[in-house]
Amino acid sequence: MSIKILQISAVYNQGSVGKIVNCIHSRLTEQGYESYVCYGIKNKGINDKHVFCVCNKFEILLNKIKYALFGLNLKGSFFGTQRIIGKIKKITPDIVHIHCVNDYYINQLTLFKYLKKNNIKTVITMHCEHYYTGNCGYALKCNKWKTTGCDNKCYQFHSFNKYPFIDRSRTMFKREIKCFDGFKQSNLHFCVCTPWLQDRAKESIILKKYQKYSVVFNGADTEIYHYYPVYKTSNKIIISYVTPRFDDPTKGSIKINELAKLFLDDDRFEFRLIGKIPNDYHFESNIALIGPKYGVELAKEYSLADVNLMFSESECFPMVVVESLLCGTKVVAFKCGGPDECFSKDWVTFVE
Repeated sequence: MSIKILQISAVYNQGSVGKIVNCIHSRLTEQGYESYVCYGIKNKGINDKHVFCVCNKFEILLNKIKYALFGLNLKGSFFGTQRIIGKIKKITPDIVHIHCVNDYYINQLTLFKYLKKNNIKTVITMHCEHYYTGNCGYALKCNKWKTTGCDNKCYQFHSFNKYPFIDRSRTMFKREIKCFDGFKQSNLHFCVCTPWLQDRAKESIILKKYQKYSVVFNGADTEIYHYYPVYKTSNKIIISYVTPRFDDPTKGSIKINELAKLFLDDDRFEFRLIGKIPNDYHFESNIALIGPKYGVELAKEYSLADVNLMFSESECFPMVVVESLLCGTKVVAFKCGGPDECFSKDWVTFVE
């Protein structure tokens, strides 16, 4: 009898996490497993009877409003959560593999209560630091998650939270403790993408009691991400920056503008910004605004560049670095935690 595995994620086949979920689903299916996916944010063009979108735009918008009013992150959609639990009951998976529980599509506490009560084997892949901070994707300079626990005086609250009026960091930290309280050691396994993230998880108040960890580096599809011989229209040195979320402060995207400004009078260089471009932002004249690119078209952008940049203040294991290197282009990035010791210095330069 085939082993049944159900993945749960905010996204499917879009963004770094969505690509990973899709790759796992495809590989499991190829190897004869019964693979299923429940995801939150609708991706058009998905035609797979084993892949289910569990939330709609109205529900996600409603939960964003709730978050803005009450500051309770990860308390997501009642209906989305019930649909996921309904799929678990119907599929009866041997393993539930959970990725991201943010983005307003799921109530983490309700889901975890069901998994604990029904003694379901659970794998949690940590793509960021949510699971031991309760509220923050990246803890940055804060160490409260491993000492006293988060309080309602989060130093990055006003900088990194666009919507909520009330800082409920302490409440969310307590909820995260409650999520894991009572999970059997034998039923819970953590997958992390770098040794750095594993070490931090084991230092945290919430997760230090758990022993089962595996480090699996993020990968990319080498049939898509490889060098393409792209024709250059000029002899300029091309400096590219790829970002999925320009408005995410942790990504440091505005620094592409600051850097380009230094080279306004130097016509040897061309800057290219690949990603969703905000309409209300003034970019320097020497930045070519390319817009979002995916798959082969994105790989061609990586291949075209002489160097790709990453401005993130904190990262676990960024796909833009992996994809760029597969396309034969070196990377310059800030020291940001997870990837700092993972790549050859011949290919990636990390700077202060």
